[in-house]
Amino acid sequence: MKKFSRNIPVFAILAGWLALAVVFAGVFVVEELDHECTGEHCSICLQIEIAIRLIEAFGRIGVAALAAGFAAGLAGASGKVPAPFRLVPATPVSLKIKFNC
Repeated sequence: MKKFSRNIPVFAILAGWLALAVVFAGVFVVEELDHECTGEHCSICLQIEIAIRLIEAFGRIGVAALAAGFAAGLAGASGKVPAPFRLVPATPVSLKIKFNC
């Protein structure tokens, strides 16, 4: 069942752009660490701080995605997908409940 197969290239392109953003942020931080600081309100120091926060945030997102993928893989191996990992909410039809009147 391949419902979402046409979205895969879009997600791959998005993941590539996000990876490039993290790489360029890291390169910027490394290149600008020994800049000539102008003082308390240095714009380069502010940009370095923003880049470091970006890298940290994507690190946390990556760990959360790995944990969710691992949990979904375990749930898929058992045959039952727990409620937090369902893409579509459970309905009587999806649960194959037969109502006899």
